[in-house]
Amino acid sequence: MRVNAHVACSRRSQCPASAGPASRSPELPSIVCAYRARISAGFYTVCMVALDSASTDALSPGFLRDVRTFLDEAFAGAFTDDDWAHAQGGMHVWLVGSRGLISHGSLVERTLICSNHTMRVGYVEAVATAAAHRRKGYGTIIMKRLGELIRARYQLGVLSTGAHSFYESLGWEQWPGPTFVNGPCGHERTPEDDGGIMILRTPRSPLLDVTGDIVCDWRLGDVW
Repeated sequence: MRVNAHVACSRRSQCPASAGPASRSPELPSIVCAYRARISAGFYTVCMVALDSASTDALSPGFLRDVRTFLDEAFAGAFTDDDWAHAQGGMHVWLVGSRGLISHGSLVERTLICSNHTMRVGYVEAVATAAAHRRKGYGTIIMKRLGELIRARYQLGVLSTGAHSFYESLGWEQWPGPTFVNGPCGHERTPEDDGGIMILRTPRSPLLDVTGDIVCDWRLGDVW
C-alpha cells in the first residue's frame, strides 16, 4: 500500500510498557529524545519520547494489537487485513510517548527486478504519525531510522507513496519508469502505480536506469 508519514488518526493509541517488545534489536537500541515545546511566551516544556525498533517476532501480542489499532485509526478505516500482513515479518520502528504511540513504520524484505537487476530490497510499509503530533519531525525520525536499516541490510530501499516531496528531502528518488508485478501469469502491468514508486540507493545498489521497468513480487492485496 502507499505509505504516508503524516497520516492523521482520530485518537491516540494507548501502548502500555508491558505490551512492548519481548527483546530489542541489539544493533538499534532504544533512544530517548527530548523535545522542547513552547507552551507560553518565554516558557518551554520538555516532551520525552523513545525511539525503538524490533522484529515482528520479538514483539508481544499486546503491543502488536496496539500497533494495529493505531494504524486502523491512522488510515481512517482504509488499512486492511492485507495491509497489516504486509507490515509484518520484518522490522518495526516506532516512537512512543507518555500517552502511547506517536509514530510507526515497518520494513519488510521483498524481491524486485529493477531495470533488469533482481534485488533483495527493504520495502517500507505502514508509516503513520498521530494527528496530535504531525509536523513535529516524528515521521522524519522514523524514516531516518528505516533508512539506516535499509543501508545496513539491503541493496535498495523501495516504497509507494503520493507524498514525494517528503521522501525526496530524505534522499529518496522517484522511479518514473513503468511498474509491473510478477504475477501468476508472468509480468503484468500495474499502471495505477506508475509515478508512485520511490527508491533509496545504498552503497550496494547497482547502476540503475530509473526510466526502465520495475517489477515487484506477487502478494495478496495491494502488490505495491
